[in-house]
Amino acid sequence: NLDFKQKVAKAGEAPYRLPQYTTDEEKPEYRIALTLTGAHANNKTTLKVSDRYTESYEIGKDLEKMFGEAYTLETYTVMGDNRLAYNALPTEKMQQAVPVGYRAPEQGDYTFTAQQNAENTMEHLYLTDRETGIITDLLVSSYTFSSARTQDDDRFVLKAEMRAPSTPTALDEAIRNSHNGLQKVVYQGKLYIVNKGVVYDGQGRQLVIK
Repeated sequence: NLDFKQKVAKAGEAPYRLPQYTTDEEKPEYRIALTLTGAHANNKTTLKVSDRYTESYEIGKDLEKMFGEAYTLETYTVMGDNRLAYNALPTEKMQQAVPVGYRAPEQGDYTFTAQQNAENTMEHLYLTDRETGIITDLLVSSYTFSSARTQDDDRFVLKAEMRAPSTPTALDEAIRNSHNGLQKVVYQGKLYIVNKGVVYDGQGRQLVIK
């Protein structure tokens, strides 16, 4: 739904436009930074979620995890035979299950945390520990687990639940259709006039929609 404030538009302000994604490059990308922290170090892997991506490995979009000779703390996602530091995947796959692997250099406790970028539309981000059966929403809290010195690609899976898209309002539709001619609409009990994407109140004052 539109959240707007009534005020006269300043000179040079662009009229409001509804986003319309016509190419893959215009489709939004949401990012999740997943961090694993141990007693002496931490390591991060990144998921890039967008309908411009596919489940297959794509050069320039996905990036394999690089392991050094030392047995260091690592985390990554798993897609087929690939262990990924950067995983570009479609929204549908993120809503299913993405395996998360890790390497623990010593026996002890480790903690997963997650951070999403400000534009994300994820309602929940569930990490499932298949060994303990515990499911944690990483957007609400971190998850700490115990591990031996090991590398494991099967213990954890990550799954997102997306926020439901907002339903277009009568004013949204009027703005969208205004390029076909002048539109009059009653929204929240008030009359608005929309012409070529620009919104005016009942007294003819141009409004800035934020």
